[in-house]
Amino acid sequence: CNYWGKNISVVQLSWGVTMTRDMMGTIFELNPNIKKIGVVGGVGYVGKNDVEVDDIFYPNSLVQGNDKWGYKITPIDNSMIDKIENKYFFNKKTTSGGIYSVVPKKHVISNFDRVKNNDDKIMAFDMEAVAFSEKISQNKKVDFAACYYIMDIPLKGLGLGNTYYNLEFLQELFEQPNRGKYFCMEKVIRFLTQKQ
Repeated sequence: CNYWGKNISVVQLSWGVTMTRDMMGTIFELNPNIKKIGVVGGVGYVGKNDVEVDDIFYPNSLVQGNDKWGYKITPIDNSMIDKIENKYFFNKKTTSGGIYSVVPKKHVISNFDRVKNNDDKIMAFDMEAVAFSEKISQNKKVDFAACYYIMDIPLKGLGLGNTYYNLEFLQELFEQPNRGKYFCMEKVIRFLTQKQ
């Protein structure tokens, strides 16, 4: 689409690391001259800051590894997103920190036990950030911004079963005019359309 004089390609719902790697590879094959990539997604928040479900998380580092073998922390250049002010969707609390991508395995319900003693390196979990980070690091000329809405806060007893997999929660969320997803979409669209 052309939005505010800028050509933007919108790709919906990459789900998981493998699909995101494939999608990002295809995007760069189709257009090796991409200047900006913006990501909107959802995370499970495990940090200590005072945020609620549907507030906002900005990743500033990618965390990889586990309790047994140690952790590797790679900074994410995501400072642009914090400098952009929303005009339509706001009044959300924001926080930032390290993001860890969960890679599900067959017959394993949860991989959390491998990373539960991470000394607060991990503030949020998703399923795609590692794939985005890999592709962006291979294409240094691309500006990158990522903005996530908080889908669940398991340490407060608000797992996905009580939030995004709960009909009552979703009905109430969808009635709200100022949702976290809208906040993130505005941030990323402003990032994509501003002059470099």
